[in-house]
Amino acid sequence: MEHEREKVLQVPIHALSGIFCFGNVLVSPFVYELCSESGASLCFFTEYGRFIGRMQGRMSGNILLRRKQYEQSRDNPVGIAANIVAAKLNASRKVLLRQLRTGDNEIIAQHVNVMKSYLDKLKTVDNLETVRGIEGEAAARYFSVFNELITNKDFAFNGRSRRPPLDPVNAMLSFMYAIVGKDISAALEGVGLDPQ
Repeated sequence: MEHEREKVLQVPIHALSGIFCFGNVLVSPFVYELCSESGASLCFFTEYGRFIGRMQGRMSGNILLRRKQYEQSRDNPVGIAANIVAAKLNASRKVLLRQLRTGDNEIIAQHVNVMKSYLDKLKTVDNLETVRGIEGEAAARYFSVFNELITNKDFAFNGRSRRPPLDPVNAMLSFMYAIVGKDISAALEGVGLDPQ
């Protein structure tokens, strides 16, 4: 990597799973080819952190596995969606439980219990609208107490905003969601599934 024609960093490509470019970054065709052949994705963001796009090398996979994936998504979309939302709710609930270890907070404790009831509902849900509703309600509860999770007083969370994020906390959340999305796509591709 160079800045003003001076080498500032050199990292072996096999040590990278992705390269994130912010702002006006020029990438040579050699770097595109190197990333493509090594399986490292190349992600582009605006200078403000808004995701623009991603370059990913050749995908490989088992056509029979892909066919089964498409059949499952056609035949059991509710089960797939419910499992994904359950994983998200479990992660959110763990964050809130970790916060409860630092001291009593009745509101956070209530949200933890409600999220547990949402997880129970997801086990018997029979339509996508209900799954979406549970996900939305859980996200609203989680973000309603998110500011209490932030220990640095220089930062404040006043609600979720995106496209564009309106404050540093929302910018960080959007950036992290982009990274997690890339990691999920890479994990799916790594086992031969279609991330689309």
